[in-house]
Amino acid sequence: MPRKQASHLEQIINILGERGALRGWTLVPIENMSETEVAKRLREAFVFLSTCHEEGFGLPAAEAGMSGCLVVGYTGGAAEEYFVEGLAERVDQDDILEFAISAEKILGLVERNEDAALDRGRAFSAFLTERYSFAREAESVLSAWNTLLGKV
Repeated sequence: MPRKQASHLEQIINILGERGALRGWTLVPIENMSETEVAKRLREAFVFLSTCHEEGFGLPAAEAGMSGCLVVGYTGGAAEEYFVEGLAERVDQDDILEFAISAEKILGLVERNEDAALDRGRAFSAFLTERYSFAREAESVLSAWNTLLGKV
């Protein structure tokens, strides 16, 4: 999503390119697309670079993860709740060098062991799907209302 911290993304891509880490990879920007096109791109992708900043939830990274992508990057704050170690690669906000190193690590995982990378993507998708299910949402809303109404 090049509109999110484009200068960071440009630097990260340049670092990866200079290190040869992008050889054999195709970068596809997600912009000016319908929801259907975005969903299709995410399902086709292996890796999603999250350059969000101070977001309320970090929906793009969650959507990418639910689509089976390996997600690497910034949490934007709120997405820290689902950037779980072993499922997503969390990078400290604005640490471009760490971001490039983490992205190179993930790209290397895919190249060395595609099955393990696919398994990790599926595990992250399952985690997100369960954590943000309609059933859990309903339970959370009812719990909040019960607390507010004193029915705890």
